[in-house]
Amino acid sequence: ETMGDSIFALWAEETGFVGSTGLLMMLGLFVWRGLHIARQSKDLYAKLLASGITCWIGGQFLFNIAAISGLVPLSGIPLPFFSYGGSALISVMAAYGILLNLSRYTVKRA
Repeated sequence: ETMGDSIFALWAEETGFVGSTGLLMMLGLFVWRGLHIARQSKDLYAKLLASGITCWIGGQFLFNIAAISGLVPLSGIPLPFFSYGGSALISVMAAYGILLNLSRYTVKRA
């Protein structure tokens, strides 16, 4: 089913090396920005929450791409923001909303 867990294979087939590399760069940007939000958060709870959300979504990305590449067995973990899965998509979007809210309350360092 290409709408579910194997969406990265379809994405790589349709967009090629450039599209796959672009998707991995967006993943890297997401992880970098999430950890940046965690580093600049004011209190310990916000730091742990931001880093946990970032590692959770980034880990799902990496595990799904590794499963499609054949490095690990398929386990049913969807590709965040891309795979069509009702509860998984809603939980990832809610977690991303929490991360965006945490970014509003960070310490601005020069």
